[in-house]
Amino acid sequence: MLETLIEEHDVRRAEVVIARLLRLELEDHARQRVLVYRARVRLLAARPAEALDDLKSAGITITVTPVDPDLLALLADCYLARFELAPAGFADRQDVRQAEALYTRLAQEFATYDNMGWIAYQHGRICLIGDRAADAEHHFRQALFQPARVAALTAYCYERLGYIAFYEQRQPARALTFLDKAVDTFPAGLSRLWLVQVHLLRSRVLREARPEQALQAAQTALKIAADETPEARSARAEALLMLAELYAAAQRPHEAITSVQQFLQVSRLPAGIDVTWSRVYELLGDACFTLERYEQALTAYQNVLVFNPYHPWEDTIQYRISRCYYLLRDYQRVVNTVNNLILKTGTEGNPTTDYQLYHLLGDAWFAMGRYQDSRQAYHTALQIAPAGADVTRIRAFYEQSR
Repeated sequence: MLETLIEEHDVRRAEVVIARLLRLELEDHARQRVLVYRARVRLLAARPAEALDDLKSAGITITVTPVDPDLLALLADCYLARFELAPAGFADRQDVRQAEALYTRLAQEFATYDNMGWIAYQHGRICLIGDRAADAEHHFRQALFQPARVAALTAYCYERLGYIAFYEQRQPARALTFLDKAVDTFPAGLSRLWLVQVHLLRSRVLREARPEQALQAAQTALKIAADETPEARSARAEALLMLAELYAAAQRPHEAITSVQQFLQVSRLPAGIDVTWSRVYELLGDACFTLERYEQALTAYQNVLVFNPYHPWEDTIQYRISRCYYLLRDYQRVVNTVNNLILKTGTEGNPTTDYQLYHLLGDAWFAMGRYQDSRQAYHTALQIAPAGADVTRIRAFYEQSR
């Protein structure tokens, strides 16, 4: 029964059965088997640290490894998953090294193992983590021709080969061939949520040369992630963010705003700094600004810095905030915002060289009737403007502000 529940990924029911079994007076061997089952279930539930605790309780560790290849593979999978699922800054490279040592041992000592394709695939993923793309490609190709119990392994391998072709080899046509094979070989009876990532990767590959097809790929990903499970909500958020980026690039602000709003509805509010939410609000701000919704744009730009106060291009965000203030006729806030930015960048030893900031500052002073101050700002803008910049308007206002 437990085998069936695990194969069906029915984590909840499997945990209930295991809890009942562990309350019984079991012999040591039987208890060890139940703990191994629980480790498998916990790995499925993305709780690899707990799975490793179960294996340790069953007497299965990196120093006391069993001769059963299934247990070796389970132990290796848990170490790799613990590394991948660790919070940012807390991942331990030792987990990757231990996983790789176990996969290498499996390949060397159990050549006839009936799940060797999975071992090669996992080894390839470790190579990618270590920036060894050529080795990773070798392992993924090996996995395609080795026995495996994982029904979707062929699709998984083609997806990774597509990733390598696009990001490492810069061969988009080759990447699309692999990704199309991943879609075509994915088993019909399995959850299609995994295909969301494949279609999003296809969208990234198509984005530059074929933007309309990139949109179609992202829309396909969104359709697949249509149900209300937590996993689907996360996948839907990724698809919506991709669509927002694509609509923004295609200068379709209404659709970009709709995608962003839907993203905000399905995503959990982050507890602190979050660069993804910062980017989402930047997209929202730009779309609202294009549609002359300056108050909404202003709020969105302010949220960009709320979610990422260490934004690497803070001066460009502050410039956009200042433009909103100007178009809302709040000229004093323009002056305050720009002057604060100029002071901050100067204090940090990296004074701003964006002539448009001084242009905007001059416009705000001019609108307030402070012509001497505006003349000084225009003068600075003219001095730091790069060669080839159109400064006709700045020069005209500079002359008028005498």
